[in-house]
Amino acid sequence: MVFAILLAIAAIAAALVLAVRVRRQGHALGAASDRIATLSEDLDAVRNDRAEHVLRADTAEAARDEAEARAMALEAEVRAMSDKLGDAITAYEHTRDAADDLRAQLASRADAATLWALELARVDRRWHVSVAPGIDLTSPIASSPEAELPRVALEIIAAALREETGTRFAID
Repeated sequence: MVFAILLAIAAIAAALVLAVRVRRQGHALGAASDRIATLSEDLDAVRNDRAEHVLRADTAEAARDEAEARAMALEAEVRAMSDKLGDAITAYEHTRDAADDLRAQLASRADAATLWALELARVDRRWHVSVAPGIDLTSPIASSPEAELPRVALEIIAAALREETGTRFAID
Protein backbone atom coordinates (compact mmCIF):
# COMPACT_ATOMS: atom_id res chain seq x y z
CA MET A 1 0.00 0.00 0.00
CA VAL A 2 2.79 2.25 0.72
CA PHE A 3 3.99 1.43 -2.64
CA ALA A 4 0.66 2.39 -4.16
CA ILE A 5 0.64 5.63 -2.18
CA LEU A 6 4.16 6.34 -3.22
CA LEU A 7 3.24 5.50 -6.71
CA ALA A 8 0.17 7.75 -6.47
CA ILE A 9 2.26 10.55 -4.99
CA ALA A 10 4.83 10.04 -7.73
CA ALA A 11 2.02 10.06 -10.30
CA ILE A 12 0.57 13.24 -8.76
CA ALA A 13 4.02 14.80 -8.64
CA ALA A 14 4.62 13.76 -12.22
CA ALA A 15 1.21 15.14 -13.18
CA LEU A 16 2.02 18.39 -11.38
CA VAL A 17 5.39 18.57 -13.06
CA LEU A 18 3.69 17.80 -16.34
CA ALA A 19 1.00 20.39 -15.63
CA VAL A 20 3.67 22.98 -14.79
CA ARG A 21 5.57 22.02 -17.92
CA VAL A 22 2.40 22.14 -20.01
CA ARG A 23 1.57 25.50 -18.48
CA ARG A 24 5.11 26.74 -19.14
CA GLN A 25 4.97 25.32 -22.62
CA GLY A 26 1.56 27.01 -23.08
CA HIS A 27 3.04 30.32 -21.96
CA ALA A 28 6.06 29.72 -24.16
CA LEU A 29 3.72 28.78 -27.00
CA GLY A 30 1.66 31.94 -26.36
CA ALA A 31 4.85 34.01 -26.24
CA ALA A 32 6.06 32.29 -29.43
CA SER A 33 2.66 32.97 -31.03
CA ASP A 34 2.92 36.61 -30.01
CA ARG A 35 6.47 36.69 -31.30
CA ILE A 36 5.31 35.07 -34.56
CA ALA A 37 2.52 37.65 -34.87
CA THR A 38 4.99 40.47 -34.18
CA LEU A 39 7.51 39.02 -36.63
CA SER A 40 4.72 38.52 -39.16
CA GLU A 41 3.70 42.16 -38.77
CA ASP A 42 7.35 43.20 -39.06
CA LEU A 43 7.68 40.99 -42.14
CA ASP A 44 4.58 42.59 -43.67
CA ALA A 45 5.98 46.05 -42.89
CA VAL A 46 9.34 45.08 -44.42
CA ARG A 47 7.56 43.66 -47.48
CA ASN A 48 5.54 46.88 -47.82
CA ASP A 49 8.72 48.95 -47.41
CA ARG A 50 10.44 46.76 -49.98
CA ALA A 51 7.51 47.19 -52.37
CA GLU A 52 7.66 50.97 -51.86
CA HIS A 53 11.41 50.95 -52.40
CA VAL A 54 11.02 48.85 -55.54
CA LEU A 55 8.34 51.26 -56.77
CA ARG A 56 10.59 54.24 -55.98
CA ALA A 57 13.51 52.52 -57.68
CA ASP A 58 11.38 51.83 -60.76
CA THR A 59 10.18 55.44 -60.75
CA ALA A 60 13.76 56.67 -60.33
CA GLU A 61 14.94 54.42 -63.17
CA ALA A 62 12.14 55.70 -65.40
CA ALA A 63 13.04 59.29 -64.49
CA ARG A 64 16.71 58.53 -65.14
CA ASP A 65 15.86 56.98 -68.52
CA GLU A 66 13.71 59.99 -69.37
CA ALA A 67 16.49 62.37 -68.27
CA GLU A 68 19.02 60.44 -70.38
CA ALA A 69 16.69 60.62 -73.38
CA ARG A 70 16.21 64.35 -72.81
CA ALA A 71 19.97 64.80 -72.41
CA MET A 72 20.60 62.93 -75.66
CA ALA A 73 17.95 65.01 -77.43
CA LEU A 74 19.44 68.21 -76.02
CA GLU A 75 22.91 67.07 -77.03
CA ALA A 76 21.68 66.46 -80.58
CA GLU A 77 19.97 69.85 -80.53
CA VAL A 78 23.17 71.50 -79.28
CA ARG A 79 25.14 69.80 -82.07
CA ALA A 80 22.59 70.99 -84.63
CA MET A 81 22.64 74.52 -83.21
CA SER A 82 26.44 74.44 -83.19
CA ASP A 83 26.41 73.46 -86.85
CA LYS A 84 23.90 76.22 -87.60
CA LEU A 85 26.03 78.69 -85.65
CA GLY A 86 29.10 77.64 -87.63
CA ASP A 87 27.16 78.11 -90.86
CA ALA A 88 25.87 81.48 -89.66
CA ILE A 89 29.40 82.59 -88.74
CA THR A 90 30.66 81.53 -92.15
CA ALA A 91 27.77 83.33 -93.85
CA TYR A 92 28.44 86.40 -91.68
CA GLU A 93 32.11 86.39 -92.67
CA HIS A 94 31.21 86.07 -96.37
CA THR A 95 28.62 88.82 -96.02
CA ARG A 96 31.06 91.05 -94.16
CA ASP A 97 33.70 90.51 -96.86
CA ALA A 98 31.12 91.24 -99.56
CA ALA A 99 30.00 94.35 -97.66
CA ASP A 100 33.61 95.52 -97.38
CA ASP A 101 34.07 95.00 -101.13
CA LEU A 102 30.82 96.82 -101.85
CA ARG A 103 31.78 99.63 -99.46
CA ALA A 104 35.10 100.01 -101.29
CA GLN A 105 33.32 100.05 -104.67
CA LEU A 106 30.78 102.58 -103.40
CA ALA A 107 33.57 104.73 -101.99
CA SER A 108 35.35 104.79 -105.33
CA ARG A 109 32.06 105.45 -107.12
CA ALA A 110 31.21 108.14 -104.61
CA ASP A 111 34.61 109.72 -105.17
CA ALA A 112 34.08 109.61 -108.93
CA ALA A 113 30.54 110.99 -108.60
CA THR A 114 31.76 113.77 -106.30
CA LEU A 115 34.57 114.67 -108.68
CA TRP A 116 32.16 114.68 -111.64
CA ALA A 117 29.74 116.95 -109.74
CA LEU A 118 32.60 119.31 -108.87
CA GLU A 119 33.80 119.35 -112.48
CA LEU A 120 30.28 120.11 -113.72
CA ALA A 121 30.04 122.99 -111.22
CA ARG A 122 33.42 124.34 -112.45
CA VAL A 123 32.34 124.05 -116.08
CA ASP A 124 29.04 125.76 -115.22
CA ARG A 125 30.95 128.69 -113.59
CA ARG A 126 33.29 128.86 -116.57
CA TRP A 127 30.29 129.07 -118.89
CA HIS A 128 28.86 131.94 -116.81
CA VAL A 129 32.23 133.75 -116.74
CA SER A 130 33.58 133.14 -120.27
CA VAL A 131 30.81 132.00 -122.59
CA ALA A 132 27.36 133.21 -121.39
CA PRO A 133 25.91 135.99 -123.59
CA GLY A 134 23.94 137.44 -120.66
CA ILE A 135 23.89 137.55 -116.87
CA ASP A 136 20.75 135.67 -115.75
CA LEU A 137 20.78 132.89 -118.34
CA THR A 138 20.58 129.19 -117.51
CA SER A 139 23.63 127.18 -118.51
CA PRO A 140 23.32 124.28 -120.92
CA ILE A 141 24.49 121.97 -118.11
CA ALA A 142 21.36 122.66 -116.04
CA SER A 143 19.03 122.01 -118.99
CA SER A 144 20.77 118.98 -120.57
CA PRO A 145 19.87 115.34 -119.89
CA GLU A 146 22.31 113.32 -117.79
CA ALA A 147 23.60 111.29 -120.75
CA GLU A 148 24.51 114.47 -122.69
CA LEU A 149 26.44 116.17 -119.86
CA PRO A 150 29.96 115.01 -120.88
CA ARG A 151 29.46 116.27 -124.46
CA VAL A 152 27.92 119.57 -123.28
CA ALA A 153 30.78 120.09 -120.78
CA LEU A 154 33.38 119.60 -123.55
CA GLU A 155 31.54 122.05 -125.81
CA ILE A 156 31.50 124.65 -123.00
CA ILE A 157 35.24 124.17 -122.35
CA ALA A 158 35.94 124.48 -126.10
CA ALA A 159 33.77 127.63 -126.34
CA ALA A 160 35.55 129.15 -123.32
CA LEU A 161 38.97 128.40 -124.89
CA ARG A 162 37.83 129.98 -128.18
CA GLU A 163 36.73 133.08 -126.25
CA GLU A 164 39.90 133.31 -124.19
CA THR A 165 42.34 132.64 -127.03
CA GLY A 166 40.43 134.17 -129.92
CA THR A 167 41.12 131.12 -132.03
CA ARG A 168 38.71 129.11 -134.10
CA PHE A 169 38.86 125.35 -133.63
CA ALA A 170 36.51 122.36 -133.38
CA ILE A 171 36.51 119.27 -131.21
CA ASP A 172 36.02 115.85 -132.79
